[in-house]
Amino acid sequence: QALVASAPIRTDREERVCGDGQRHIFTSQACPLRWDDEPAVVAVLWETTALDEAQRQVERSGEEAARRAAELQTVLEAIPDALMLFDLEGRIAAANSAAARLLGFTPEEHHLTLRERWSIFAMEDVEGRRLTPDDLPAARALAGAVVQNLEMRMHRIEHPQARPLWVSASAAPLRDSRGNLRGAVATYTDISRLHELHQEREDLFRMVTHDLRAPLAAILLHAQLLARRPEKPEVARSKAESIRGSAERMEAMIAELAELVRLESGRVAPERVPVEVTGTIKELLLRLGESITVERVRVEGGSVRAHTDPASFERVLVNLLTIALKYSPADEPVAVRVHRSGEHVAVTVADHGPGIDPEDQCHIFDRFYRRARDARSEGLGLGLYITRMLVSQMGGRIELESTPGEGSSFTVILPAAPDPVGHHAPSVGA
Repeated sequence: QALVASAPIRTDREERVCGDGQRHIFTSQACPLRWDDEPAVVAVLWETTALDEAQRQVERSGEEAARRAAELQTVLEAIPDALMLFDLEGRIAAANSAAARLLGFTPEEHHLTLRERWSIFAMEDVEGRRLTPDDLPAARALAGAVVQNLEMRMHRIEHPQARPLWVSASAAPLRDSRGNLRGAVATYTDISRLHELHQEREDLFRMVTHDLRAPLAAILLHAQLLARRPEKPEVARSKAESIRGSAERMEAMIAELAELVRLESGRVAPERVPVEVTGTIKELLLRLGESITVERVRVEGGSVRAHTDPASFERVLVNLLTIALKYSPADEPVAVRVHRSGEHVAVTVADHGPGIDPEDQCHIFDRFYRRARDARSEGLGLGLYITRMLVSQMGGRIELESTPGEGSSFTVILPAAPDPVGHHAPSVGA
C-alpha cells in the first residue's frame, strides 16, 4: 500500500495471535523510498499490547471515578441540610443544592479561601461576638478538630440590614487511607425559625412578667388603700377608677394575646364580602363616639366598595385611628382618605404626629416591637403586627409613609369589589 500510494502508511491496534497462542497488539508503519534506484519500503513493527492494556485500565478507572462522583452527588443532593466539602485552603470543592439555596455563595466565592470568605460574610456566635477565621467550623476541621452543633448567625457585611441566617454547623476533617488530611466536610442546618421561636418565647416571658404585672400591681395597691380608708367616699371612688382602668388595660392586653393566637393558628378564615368603605368608616365613627375623640377625624372620599371582611376591616380601622389620635397633637385633625385605583381600594389614615424614625420603620409591623421612645408606654407592641396580619388575611397589604417631625400615613390596600348594577364609581381625583 505504501508503494502504491507513494506515501507512508500507519496501522494502529492490529491484533494477531502469535506462536504463544496469546493475543498481541501491534502498531506498524511503512514508508516508501528508493534503494539502488529501485522502489523499496522501510517498515517498522512494534508491539503495543501493554500500552493498550494501560489505556483500557485508565478508561475503566475514569468510568469508575465518574460513577462514584455521580453517586456522591446523588447522596449530597438527597441531604436536606447544606453540605460542603473544602480543600486544604478552605475553598469549596463541592456543595449540594441545599447549600446554594441556604448560604447563597456565588460560583466565584467558591474559589475564595476561608479568610477571603470571612471578609465578605459576618459570622457571629449566640452572644453576638464575631467569629475569627480560625473559629469557623471548617477552619477548625482543617486543623483536625471535630465540631458539632455550633450555633452561629451569618449575613453579608455589605447587607447589614438583611434578615440574618441562623445555622447549626458541624464539621469534621477528611483524611485519606494513610491518615493524611485532605480537606474538611461541613453541614449547616437552618435554625432561623427555631431561633425566632426562642426569641418570641423570651418576648412573651418579658411581657407576662412586666407588662401584665404592672396593671396588676396597680390593682393590688389601690385595693389595699381602699381597705385601709373605707370611710372616705372620694378616696374610694378615685381608687375604684384606678382599679377599673388597670383592669381594662389588662383586659386589652389579654384580648390582644388571644387575637394573636387566633390569627396565627390559621383556624379562622375571614368572610370577605363587598363592603361600602366610606359609609362603613362613618358608621364606625358614630359607634366609637364615646371611646375616642371622633370629632378630630375627617373622612375624605366618595363611595367605593372593597371586597373584605367587615369585622376585620373595622378592627384595622380602630387600631390605626387609635394610634393616629394618640400621637397627634390634641388640636390637629386625623384624616381618613378613601379612593379607588384600578382593581384596588386604598384607605389612608394620616396624622400630624412626631413621625417614625427610619430605623424604626422597617420593624414597625414586627411582633412585640416598640420604639425606643415608647419603651415605657403601656401595651404589648402587638397592635400593628395584628393589623398587618388582619390586612393580609383580607387579601390586602399595608404600607407606611412617615417623615420625622411631620407625621405618619398608614395605607391599607384591599381588592376592589364590583359596583352595584347601574352605579358607576367616581374616577380617581374626581
